[in-house]
Amino acid sequence: MSDLGKLEELQEQIKKLQEQEKALISEAREGVIKEMKDKISRFKLTAADLGLAVVAPVPPPVKTVSKPKRAVSQAIAEATDGTEATYKGPNGELWTRKRKAGRPPGWVTKITKEGGNIEDYRVKAAEGN
Repeated sequence: MSDLGKLEELQEQIKKLQEQEKALISEAREGVIKEMKDKISRFKLTAADLGLAVVAPVPPPVKTVSKPKRAVSQAIAEATDGTEATYKGPNGELWTRKRKAGRPPGWVTKITKEGGNIEDYRVKAAEGN
C-alpha cells in the first residue's frame, strides 16, 4: 500500500472515530443534563451560585423612520430665514447658529476640534437639502 493509500485509510478511520465520539457525547449529554437539573433543584442553586451570568433578553432594535427629503428641505427652508446661518451635519442634523444661544451641538464641536471648517457644512436657503 502506498503512502497516499495509508493516509486516506487513516483519514477514514479518523472520520469514523469522530462520528462515534459525537454519538457518545450526545448520549451522555442527556444524562448529565438530567443529573445536573436534579442537583440544582435539590440544593436550590441559582445561576449566581454557579457563577453564571444572568442575561436579560435583548429587545429587538427600534426601526427608525427617516424623514422624506421634502420634509428635510422644508425644515432647512424654515431654519434659514435669511438672518442666521444654518448648517447640516454629516448625518443630516440641522443647526441654526444664533448668537448667545448656548453651546453648539456635539457634531459641530467635533468637526472644529478635528480642524474642520464649519462653513463647509453651511446650507444655502435655495439649496434645500
